[in-house]
Amino acid sequence: MPPQVRIRNLQPLIDQVRWAKSAREIAIVKAACDITTDAFKEAARQTKPGLWEYQIDAIVNYVFRRGGSERPAFLIVGSGPNSCILHHMSNDRQMQKDELLLIDKEIDGIEKLMKEPRSHPFRESWLSDAADTRWRRCNSLIRSHP
Repeated sequence: MPPQVRIRNLQPLIDQVRWAKSAREIAIVKAACDITTDAFKEAARQTKPGLWEYQIDAIVNYVFRRGGSERPAFLIVGSGPNSCILHHMSNDRQMQKDELLLIDKEIDGIEKLMKEPRSHPFRESWLSDAADTRWRRCNSLIRSHP
């Protein structure tokens, strides 16, 4: 390598630039957040034992399209044992009572600026105390991790 060439780690600079957003970019992120929130709320509202993962997939796709997104860039819906499989994609399991449901999605068509995985336990009475405690512990650990 010639002596006049210096190799530097640009990652710290790139990280700083990622924080700077134009007004247009902020509007895009807000729209993506709104659509994602609506999709997650609707999926949570309709989730119940006996539904199939692909039915939740269809609900999320519908809300994304209704909100202005062309489609999710990807959509993972995993229930029970499938909620622990990294990149479970078949979405073909029937959900059972007292299981965890993972929904991992990335919005597309709004410049792919939003990726937001979420999970929630489900049961007929929404959350058992034990499931609620586990879910809250997991979410607090995830949020405390940099």
